[in-house]
Amino acid sequence: MFKFLDFSKKFKKNPNLKFKHLKLPKTEEENLVFIKEDDKRLKLAKKQALKDIDYFIDHLKEFSNEPKWTFSVKKHFVKNNKHEHMWVEIYSYKNGVFYGKIGNDPAVIKGLKYGEPVKVKKAEVDDWMFYDPRVKAHVGWYSTQKLLK
Repeated sequence: MFKFLDFSKKFKKNPNLKFKHLKLPKTEEENLVFIKEDDKRLKLAKKQALKDIDYFIDHLKEFSNEPKWTFSVKKHFVKNNKHEHMWVEIYSYKNGVFYGKIGNDPAVIKGLKYGEPVKVKKAEVDDWMFYDPRVKAHVGWYSTQKLLK
């Protein structure tokens, strides 16, 4: 049901992909992907992420205080008719709401900042991912998987 992501295998098959395995972009601009809101790939990714979100929540509850585990959800932010999907680093979940902080400097929406505390309702989640140090792999990342296909 869940795939551990190992992008290195995908790059060996297709060296033309621009995504670098576990290497951060040099600039914020390299990390941006502009996609239409009605993109079918992202709709499918969101549908799958919401279908599997209880798996994410179970791991968050069990391992959020463990070292090296990281948890994030992607949320669609809208402000002044500007749209941006951003990752939110998650620390806790209670009564249908995730609590965390914005995981990057917004590129499109002004007025939000990296590290700013935010709440994300379960139904607002576009995607999720967590790092499992036991197997040294990320789980989830449905939107990234869809965009790399």
